[in-house]
Amino acid sequence: MALILNNYRQTDNNDFHNIFVKAEILLLFEIIPGKKEKIECQGGVYVLESEKAWSTQNVIRKWVDLMLPLVLRGSQRGLLIWDSASTHRAKDMKNFLAERRVDQVMIPAGMTAYLQTLDIAINKPFKDYLRLEINDYIENRMSRNKNNNFVKPNLQEVVSWVRNAWGKVTDSCVAKALKAGYLDKTSPFEASYIAKHDRLGPMILKELESNEI
Repeated sequence: MALILNNYRQTDNNDFHNIFVKAEILLLFEIIPGKKEKIECQGGVYVLESEKAWSTQNVIRKWVDLMLPLVLRGSQRGLLIWDSASTHRAKDMKNFLAERRVDQVMIPAGMTAYLQTLDIAINKPFKDYLRLEINDYIENRMSRNKNNNFVKPNLQEVVSWVRNAWGKVTDSCVAKALKAGYLDKTSPFEASYIAKHDRLGPMILKELESNEI
């Protein structure tokens, strides 16, 4: 799970410039039931050892409380852009985010390829880099037990894969993703993926032009 931030800063001449930030990544790792779940930084990667290694409401809440203090300052509000998964739409989640001055935008079904910046330009290169790390481990370092079965990699090994793969996702890649998802106000609408949509692209462009007039 990763958060891509797009903040704006005002210069002396009142122009606004984007500040693109590649935030820290959170690795979910399955643990034995009963162990207390908490986020710890291990080898430069935030790790949450959880009984269920997927994005539950509990995981999202821990992640939000970890990341937002690093982003929000003073009276600033946060914005989460994500899909309409049941954990995101739940009333408890909406109340939780509202208490932390976080607004949310739900990406409509079928529009992920046009509006979800992570899927558009971040997830694939990250997964490709991660696959290279895993293949290198399998070919060069994976060991077997006395029964000749492969030994499960430990947490430190997995952390190194994630750290190395995420480190190869550059800030320029993040900037391109925000433009593709039409989250960069300095980039024209025509540069976004939604502009290429046969039906919605022309409709949105017409609305934008109408508002400008």
